[in-house]
Amino acid sequence: MGKNKKEKQREEKKEEKKIKTSKGSIVETELKQKIEELENKIEELKKENEKLTDQKLRILADYNNYKKRVEKEIEDIRKFANEKLIKDLLEVLDNIDRLYASLDEELFKDNKFKAFVDGVKMITNSLHKILANYGLEKYTAVGERFDPYYHEALMEQETEEHETGTILNEYQPGYILNGKVIRHAKVVVARKKENSEESSQQQES
Repeated sequence: MGKNKKEKQREEKKEEKKIKTSKGSIVETELKQKIEELENKIEELKKENEKLTDQKLRILADYNNYKKRVEKEIEDIRKFANEKLIKDLLEVLDNIDRLYASLDEELFKDNKFKAFVDGVKMITNSLHKILANYGLEKYTAVGERFDPYYHEALMEQETEEHETGTILNEYQPGYILNGKVIRHAKVVVARKKENSEESSQQQES
């Protein structure tokens, strides 16, 4: 009897041990599953965070580009708001310059007339200074190489003294307003005259 009792106790202990081991395995498996689920969730959150960060950066870049574009448009409006008025005033100044050039020197012997002309010159000089304060610049063309960005060729003139493309004469000055050409200089452009030897060689070839 005593022996059977001991064996029974041993069997019971073995069974308990199996149960504990089984429970431990189940708990360990569940823990591993939980950890795996948490790791997957963390990975998903990382990807979502990266996605949101990328979207945020793109939105911020778009905003900065938009802001710069608007600021440039506002600056251009400020710089060139008076462009049409200034171009109209240039026509008036051109007419006054043509008037000066057409005056007979004999007229300046009259002191009253000379004083009147000097007064008009003072007014035009003041107007040029005011326009310069708004960013207007006059540029010269004679002697420069022809550049279609700055110059408008009215005609070509053959010459032996200058290279082709050199500006020989200027009929109307050009003007720049805050870095933008608002009126091209109207010019006469040189065309190198070929000598007889060069032209005969070209014909022979």
